[in-house]
Amino acid sequence: MYLSLDCLGNKQYRIRLYSDSNLLLSYRVVPENIQKKQARDAKLLKELKERRDKEKKQRVEKRKTLVANAEKYYKEYQTQQSSLVEAKRKAKNAGNFFVEPEAKLAFVIRTRG
Repeated sequence: MYLSLDCLGNKQYRIRLYSDSNLLLSYRVVPENIQKKQARDAKLLKELKERRDKEKKQRVEKRKTLVANAEKYYKEYQTQQSSLVEAKRKAKNAGNFFVEPEAKLAFVIRTRG
């Protein structure tokens, strides 16, 4: 297949599409402004696809890091919980009581004058 492009003047072009055996497959006249618009749209579509692919790769990488962080935090919470249970058991075996650590709270009062 090959393409033939002829200039007709007045900013119009004739496009002919031939098969390998020189059989005319299609024929149309395309104005220059339409050709420019098609070229611009093709360029914008290419840029859009490239940007979407780049953003998708970034999302995949971000998701991997988030999963790794979640696993790390899960392990941290599990060890914290198991150490708390272990401390309770040790205190009970020794005949003592274990009081869980509480959040520290500070009251701040600002006086003016």
